[in-house]
Amino acid sequence: RQWLVLIKSIDALVEFSNLSATCKVRELLATRFVPRWRLCVRMRVKRWCRQFLTRIHEKKMQEPTIRELRAGAFFREWPDHSLRSVISVLRPVYYRMGEYLTVQGAKPTEIYILDDGFIEARVKERGKAEPVTIAKLTQRGQYFSESAILSGEPSIATLRCVANCRLWACKSYKIQLISARLPTALP
Repeated sequence: RQWLVLIKSIDALVEFSNLSATCKVRELLATRFVPRWRLCVRMRVKRWCRQFLTRIHEKKMQEPTIRELRAGAFFREWPDHSLRSVISVLRPVYYRMGEYLTVQGAKPTEIYILDDGFIEARVKERGKAEPVTIAKLTQRGQYFSESAILSGEPSIATLRCVANCRLWACKSYKIQLISARLPTALP
């Protein structure tokens, strides 16, 4: 009789371990493989939040000046009328802390000009586990993603918001159209 009780308890333990393993597999699948519809809903919610926060923060934002744009190397030689057209096509965008602007290896679609916040540029090198910080952008008027947009190459760094950021953004094709009207001697 004791043997039967022992065998039943062993069977119960085996069944419980199979059940718990099945639950673990289910949890693993639920966290690793997200259904496409759930991703779409998350992206829609994220986009709505960004638009809502942008509308709130755009009142506090000031458009970059020609002098601020000329502070960087990219726009330094551009004529005033071209810089005015760049400023006219900028739109305000708000990113929360921890969000990514661009991922290393992806083609950037926009050029960003910092209004307020803190952005970190990190590069993941081969053979190293942790990415290396190559730049910290904190000053108003600093811009990034400009060289990758004009060259058509993928981004060399991942840009992440370390703090909440108010930015001015411009689609890459608009910058390319404006730069196409520049004299050929300029970059």
